Amino acid sequence: MAKFIESWVYEGLEGKPWADVKARVLEFKKALLEKGAPEVNVREGSFGPNMGTFTMEAVFPSAAAWGAFADSFDDDKVWEAKFAAWQANPKLMGKSASIFFEVN
Repeated sequence: MAKFIESWVYEGLEGKPWADVKARVLEFKKALLEKGAPEVNVREGSFGPNMGTFTMEAVFPSAAAWGAFADSFDDDKVWEAKFAAWQANPKLMGKSASIFFEVN
């Protein structure tokens, strides 16, 4: 069975403590799980105390499941409020994103 994986790479903003950056990534993970993502994986790769690089991936059993998840963001006031709060106090910079299909 194929899996549909949406993946992001984030880096901490310069001058932000690593612990704050990591906490923000984990807040984002928790919010995606609350929103209905079936699985969210976070990996950390750091090259110093002030540089946090993280990958996060949301794993779905199919492209249709991901599509339903993506559609759930339309007019979601709770999600918009969370995102506005994160933007008001930024700690991360999105570096890239990808979509993968895992085929067995």
